[in-house]
This record gives sequence, structure tokens and C-alpha cells, in this order.
Amino acid sequence: MKFGRIQVATPDGNQVRIVAAQPEHGRVVDLARAYAHTLQRRGATAEAATRVARALFPASMAAALAAGPALREAAEQALSAADDAATPIEHVTWVAAVDPPVIRDGLTFPVHMKHFSEKVGAGLPNPQIFKTPPYFKGSTGLCTATTPRSRTPPTRSSSTTNSRSEWSSEEPAAT
Repeated sequence: MKFGRIQVATPDGNQVRIVAAQPEHGRVVDLARAYAHTLQRRGATAEAATRVARALFPASMAAALAAGPALREAAEQALSAADDAATPIEHVTWVAAVDPPVIRDGLTFPVHMKHFSEKVGAGLPNPQIFKTPPYFKGSTGLCTATTPRSRTPPTRSSSTTNSRSEWSSEEPAAT
């Protein structure tokens, strides 16, 4: 099973949905919608089915994967209603498959550090923290997606000139 995330226009604005890509059928299946349909067929109300489906298939891929094997089991059940929740693959707008990680640098807010330390019972922070500038090196990782105008998922470029991976939304030129 191939998971991905797409952007969907709704009355409440654009939302991100987890889908099962089925390129062999030329479609993607909105897993939350499909799972809600399966629950309704088993007697759940529309509201309850939607609530449970959104819990199993949130917008965050990281949160969905945290469910472990339950994610795959629920996705397999959802695919029994795939026809009711499918979108042609050429009509979707892809977004990054995973949520970009975030660095939360609380060291830049001394009052926050003080309040946190007091709340957890650690007392005041070591005064050296305020004398030594904080430092971290690196990035949270590269997280890319296609542009909103693009309708195809990114492909890895075959001609990489440096050590970093480059992504493009076009197929590599034939050599």
C-alpha cells in the first residue's frame, strides 16, 4: 500500500488528507472518507463515523503512523469503500508526505524557561544558561513537495551535482 498526502478544497478551506495511491487504477483514495463510509455501512451515524475516521487518518502522516499496525489495518478496511472516496490521480494536488519537523528553541525566551522550570519543580534554571549563547547546528531535514500548481508528485533528479538530493517536478532528461 502506498500512502501519500493531498490537498483538498473544502467549505472550511484547504485541508490535507492521507490517501492510498492506486496508480494501477489511476486514482487515490481518501482514507478518512472511505473509512467513514465503511463505518456507516456497519451502523454508525455520519457524525460518529467521520469523528472516528479523522482520528485514525489525521492530516499529519507522523500522527497516523504513530498508530502502528492499526493504521494499515484501518486502511485495508477503508479500501473496501474505495470507489466512494476515490479521486482521479491526475486531479489531486500533492503535498509533502510527512510533516516538516520543527525546532522549538525555548532558550530564546528566558521567562518561558523560568516558568517551565518552576512548573516541573526544578527551581530556577542555571544562570549560566543566560550567559552562554545557545547553539545548535543542522537542519530539521529536507521536506519538499510539489508547487500548488503542479499535479504530479516530485521525482528524484538523476543528475545530482552535489551531495544533497535535488528534487524536481519534471522527469529527468534522457541521456
